[in-house]
Amino acid sequence: MIGNEQEFEVYKIERTSDGMGGFTETYTLLRKSKGVISNPSAKRKAFLGTLAQFCDYIIFTEDTDIEPDYIIGFNGKKYVISGITNPNMLNHHLEIMITDVSKNKSINR
Repeated sequence: MIGNEQEFEVYKIERTSDGMGGFTETYTLLRKSKGVISNPSAKRKAFLGTLAQFCDYIIFTEDTDIEPDYIIGFNGKKYVISGITNPNMLNHHLEIMITDVSKNKSINR
């Protein structure tokens, strides 16, 4: 891959009932991974299409087990996954589009 690899964390959201109709969320660390984390250019966003239009970063990482409802953490911030692509379905690498959690008022999926 092109660029310097950075470490990022993969979290799963655990929701626990609070007994009053709501719930509390905790993030459970599943693993740490490495990949190239990039700010997408306007040209790159246009190439990737709708999924990338609203993302803050794209992570280029080896083909790994990741679900759309996981949370990505790096640089002290948490990000929701807004899209995952497997280019040409070659299972060579993944492109994971992520958006800052603070921009998403709700993480409900």
